[in-house]
Amino acid sequence: MKMKIDMHVHSQYSIDGLSRPEELLEKAKAKGIGFAITEHNNCDSWKKFSELNRKFNVPLIFGEEKKLYIDGKLIGEILFYFLQSPVKSRELFEAIDEGKKQDAILSVAHPFDFLRKPVLFGFRKLEEVKTKVDAIEAFNARIYFKGLNKKAEKFALKNNLAFTAGSDAHIPKELGNAYAFCEAGNLEEFKKCLKQKQTKVEGKLAGLLVHLPSTLKQFGIIKIKR
Repeated sequence: MKMKIDMHVHSQYSIDGLSRPEELLEKAKAKGIGFAITEHNNCDSWKKFSELNRKFNVPLIFGEEKKLYIDGKLIGEILFYFLQSPVKSRELFEAIDEGKKQDAILSVAHPFDFLRKPVLFGFRKLEEVKTKVDAIEAFNARIYFKGLNKKAEKFALKNNLAFTAGSDAHIPKELGNAYAFCEAGNLEEFKKCLKQKQTKVEGKLAGLLVHLPSTLKQFGIIKIKR
């Protein structure tokens, strides 16, 4: 059985997310996919998703997309999957250690996207963390230049890292624009595929317009009540 998981999804619990949890679960159910909920720097939506998913029974991974630093300097973002509790530290290597203690899967998010913070750099310490993470986000649907996804995929192959992929959805229609897949009957088997570097990825770029609503929310122009 092929399991498809969109491994990078935000809801209204992220500063720039507009999707209600129920909307995402409904859409995932209709598409026959699962997803990882990876809010920006928080895990506040886990309880709501867990409660709602009793109705939908969608394969759901609890995670977080976390901005990480070294001595106050932004390094980039790492996606943490299969977390049991939030990662507390925002220091790069301390956060990695926290994730590993939970047996989480760690993937560097959009590692070569120089248009995201830290702008012009991409992920600053890729060579230093490549032996400490499990995966590279080989396809991000919100990236502006498709060649940057190809570069990420090549880096993962060269360094024997697993592939993850995600829509990076901030609005409901983006869900499922990209996903990782493998032969798995449940999430434990999917996690095993990641550890054994057996996942493959598929996706399409979302285009430029999807960035507008999330930008407007981030700056407080659009307000959404939870």
